[in-house]
Amino acid sequence: MNNPLEKKRIIPRDGNHPASSVVEVARGTYASKSPEDENLLHAVVGWIADPLFIKDIDGGYVLVNSACANLMEHPVDYIIGKKDSELFPEEIASFICASDEKVITTEETMTEELPFAIRGEKRTYRVTKGVYRNGKGDVIGIIGIARNVTERKRTEEVLRLLAEAGNVLIASLEYEKSLEDLAKLLVPRFAQWCVVHVVEDCGKIRRIALVHADKKKIKLADEIDRQYPLEMSDRVGIAAVLRTGKSAVAFDVTEQDLTLFAKDAEHLKALRGMGFSSAMIVPLIARERVIGAITFIHDDPRFHYSVEDLAFAEEFARRAAIAIDNARLYRELREADRAKDDFLAILSHELRNPLAPALTALELIRNHTVTADVRTSTELIERQLGNMARLLDDLLDVSRITRGKVQLRKEPVDLAVVMRNAVDTVGARIKKHSFSVTFPGEPVVIEGDPVRLEQILINLLNNAIKYTEAGGGIILCGERCGDEAVVRIRDSGIGISKGMLPKIFDLFIQVNHSLARSQGGLGIGLTLVRSLVEMHGGRVEVASDGLGKGTEFVVRIPVMKSIGLAVEAPKKEAGMKGAVMADSSVRRKVLVVDDNADAANSMGKLLEVCGYDMKIAYDSEEALDLADSYLPDIVLLDIGLPTRDGYQVAREIRKRYPGRRILLVAVSGYGQDEDKRKSREAGFDCHFTKPIDFASIKNIIDKLPR
Repeated sequence: MNNPLEKKRIIPRDGNHPASSVVEVARGTYASKSPEDENLLHAVVGWIADPLFIKDIDGGYVLVNSACANLMEHPVDYIIGKKDSELFPEEIASFICASDEKVITTEETMTEELPFAIRGEKRTYRVTKGVYRNGKGDVIGIIGIARNVTERKRTEEVLRLLAEAGNVLIASLEYEKSLEDLAKLLVPRFAQWCVVHVVEDCGKIRRIALVHADKKKIKLADEIDRQYPLEMSDRVGIAAVLRTGKSAVAFDVTEQDLTLFAKDAEHLKALRGMGFSSAMIVPLIARERVIGAITFIHDDPRFHYSVEDLAFAEEFARRAAIAIDNARLYRELREADRAKDDFLAILSHELRNPLAPALTALELIRNHTVTADVRTSTELIERQLGNMARLLDDLLDVSRITRGKVQLRKEPVDLAVVMRNAVDTVGARIKKHSFSVTFPGEPVVIEGDPVRLEQILINLLNNAIKYTEAGGGIILCGERCGDEAVVRIRDSGIGISKGMLPKIFDLFIQVNHSLARSQGGLGIGLTLVRSLVEMHGGRVEVASDGLGKGTEFVVRIPVMKSIGLAVEAPKKEAGMKGAVMADSSVRRKVLVVDDNADAANSMGKLLEVCGYDMKIAYDSEEALDLADSYLPDIVLLDIGLPTRDGYQVAREIRKRYPGRRILLVAVSGYGQDEDKRKSREAGFDCHFTKPIDFASIKNIIDKLPR
C-alpha cells in the first residue's frame, strides 16, 4: 500500500507479552519507563471483553487481546506480525484492507459491520477503528475495537423477515402461491434449501414449494422425490413431524441421520451427494391440526442452525399456518358459494319447467268460452304462477348481485315512465287497496337501466300490497328534489318496529315473523331494492312509526345533469287476454323442441289454435330430422335437451342451412346473463326464460318478413 506517511514497524519485545509494545508506541519511544505502566496497560487490555487490536501502518497485527484471538480462531502468538490476508478468507481480508486504507488516508474514525463464521456459527461484529499516533503525532498504525452485535442483528433480521412474510401472506388468498413466495423469501437469507409440504384431505403428502439458488440441485431433489415419494408411514423426517406435530432438528447432520432417513442404499448415496450440513423440519399447525411442514436446510458446512434459529422457524411456521388455514377456509367458502349458485340455478330451472305448460294451458282455456267463475279461477292461477316466477327471478338476482355479476344497461329514462310501467305490472294485485299515484309535474330523467328501475318500484309496491290489508291505502308519489329523482311509496299496513328498521334491507329478513306467514316471500326483495338503487348511485330509506302504523319507503336517485334528447315512453306489448289468431294469409311454420312433453304439447296446441303450422320434437335427433324435412321458419328450442343440448342443436342448424333465414328462439329455465351470452354465441336470435309469455312469442313470429 503506497502511503506518503513514514512507515514504522512496531515489533513486540516479548512475544508472550505483546501488550508491552503498546507502552512503547504510546510513549513514541522504544525505551520502557516502568514495569508498573506496562502491567497496568496489559491488565486493562486483557480485561476488555470485546475484541481489541492494534496494527502497524503496513497492516501487521502488533497487539490483540484474547477476545480478538478467539474471534480469529488463532492463538495470540500466531496472530502477531501477520496480516489480514493470512488470517481471513480473501473476500473478508480485501474488505478489511480497503477500509484500513481509508482510515489512514482520511485519518477519520470508521465504523462497519463484518460477518464472521466462528466454529460454524454466523456472527456479526460492529468494528470501530481509527488511526494510532506516536508521541510526535505521526500516524503509525490503526487501533480498533469490535463488538458482537449478532443477537441484535438476528433480532432485526427476524423482525424484518416476519414483516416481509406477513406481506407475502396477505398478498394472495391462493395459499400455494403464498407458500412458494415464502420459500423464496427465506432463501438464502435463512436457508440454502426451503421445502414446504401440506397434508391433503385424503392423507397424502403433497409438496407445495422447493427453493434453492442452484437449479441443478433442484433437479436432483426432484429426481429423489420421484424415486422415493414421502409416505405418512415413514418412520422419521417429514412424515414423523406431520404425525406428531413436533419439530425435528439436526443441528449437525451426521451419517447416522442420513442412514435413518434413507429408504435404501441408493437413497442414502443420493442424500450424501446433497451435502446437507444442518436441517430443521417444523410443523404447520392451525386450530390444533397439523396441516403441513416446512423444511429448512443448510448445505454449506460453515453454517449450522441454533436453538434461536429453531425458535424463529417455529414462529414463522405458526404465522404461515394461520394464513394457510384462512386461505383454505376462504376457498371452501368460495366453493360453497359457487355450489349454492349452481344449486339456485338448477332449482330455478327445475321449478320453471312445470310453470311453462301451466301458463300455456291457461292461454288455451282463454280461447274457449268460459263462465265468469272459470275466468276468475284462471286469473287466480295466472297470478299465483306469476308470483312464483317473480320469486325465482328475485332468488337468482340476489345471488348475481351479491357476486357482482349484474351489469346495468343504462340509458336516459323518464321517471314517470318507470312509475307507469311498474303500476301496470302490479296491475290487478293492487285493486283491493285504495291506491293513488302522483306523477312528477315535469320530466325527471334518470340515467339508468329501465328494467332494473322498474324492478325497484315493483318490489316496493308488492311489499306494500303484501303487508297492507285489503281496503288499506297505498300511495305512490314521484317528484324532483334538487338534483335527485325521489319516489315515495307509503302504505297504511302493519308497519315496522324500531328494532327491525335497521335490519329491514338485510338478506332473508322478513317483517312478519309469525308462524302464519300467509303473504309468503323469501325476505330478499328489499335486499334487491337496496342493491339496485345503490348500483344507480342512489339510496333508499325506510320510515315507520311502529307496528300497525304503516311504512314509507323513499328512493333517491341522481337525475341526469344534461339531456341531449327527448325521452319517449317505451311501448309495452299488450298482454294476451285470449290468444289472437295469426294472419291467415301467412302460415308460419314453427318447430317446437322440448323434452318436457307437457311443455311441448301445450305450446304446440296453442300455436295450432292460433293458426300457425307447427310440429313437435322431443329430443335433439328428432329435431334435426324434422328441420331437414319440415324446413321451419321458427324453432322454439329448449336448451336442456338430453344427448345434445340446445346450443349444439342450434349450431348444427346454422351449419346445415347457412343461406336460409330461420328464427332460432332459445327457451330455457336458465335465464342468467351467462346463459343468454351462450345462446348468442350458439346462433340463437333471442332467449326466453320459462315460463314464457305467449304474447311475446307471437309478437316476434308475426314480425318476421313475409
